[in-house]
Amino acid sequence: MPISHINEFFGFLNSYGFKGPYEYQYGRWEGEYYVKGKIIVDFSFDGYWSADIMKTKKYYKDLEDGKIKPYSNQIKLHHSNNLRFLDHERTIRKPINFDNDHDKELNYYSKLIKDNTEILEGNFEKFSIIYPLLRLLHIK
Repeated sequence: MPISHINEFFGFLNSYGFKGPYEYQYGRWEGEYYVKGKIIVDFSFDGYWSADIMKTKKYYKDLEDGKIKPYSNQIKLHHSNNLRFLDHERTIRKPINFDNDHDKELNYYSKLIKDNTEILEGNFEKFSIIYPLLRLLHIK
């Protein structure tokens, strides 16, 4: 799977102030990530796509400039969440299956981010365990 076509689906992150995409190799994973301040949006491929949003404990200029990678032992993470957990309904009730259609998989993650742009500012409230209950009670 060519990693370089990540930008087709996630190039819009640059309009939110993110820098990247920066490529990396971690073991047998290939990945690309975008960075803005303490927020990292990471896409890795190891037979299927995984998408994570992370928040570091402090600002790393070298990370934002693409000089060090998100999985470097220099980086201390505060939060790390898989983007699939934003889709509580599908995660709990209906498994997500892309039938090895990687473009469909990337499009799914792109839509999740576009529908939940507050995560790009570091608001990870929707990842909490209680969030689906609050939505069910029409509180959120």
